[in-house]
Amino acid sequence: MQEHFMLFFSIPFPLATQKLLVDYDATAANIRKALQDTLGTATDNDTVVFFFSGHGSHDHRLAASDTTLAALADSTIAMEELEDLFKSTKAKAVLCILDCCFSGGTSAKVLEDCPVPRDRTLPWRC
Repeated sequence: MQEHFMLFFSIPFPLATQKLLVDYDATAANIRKALQDTLGTATDNDTVVFFFSGHGSHDHRLAASDTTLAALADSTIAMEELEDLFKSTKAKAVLCILDCCFSGGTSAKVLEDCPVPRDRTLPWRC
């Protein structure tokens, strides 16, 4: 099974900056760096799309091409880590698409139950 990881940022897509990691390039370190670089440089005019197609674990971790049981913490991406990265970005929006086992449990770990707009002057309620 191929591991796929892609980050887009800035809409419209024809003008988007992309990072595609496939197969052996989709290591935990490479995924982590691409996330940090993309989310860290996104502006309030950007939309970030994170797409992961691969394996997931019962404890809600994304398995990379170099994942090993002996070093799960270092060779996987935990949902808590994604949550921290998503919340720290200045991007206008982050769309997270997960195509992996146990992704159904993600919303409680990564996504807000009540999304809060980045522009705090906008009215909102839950």
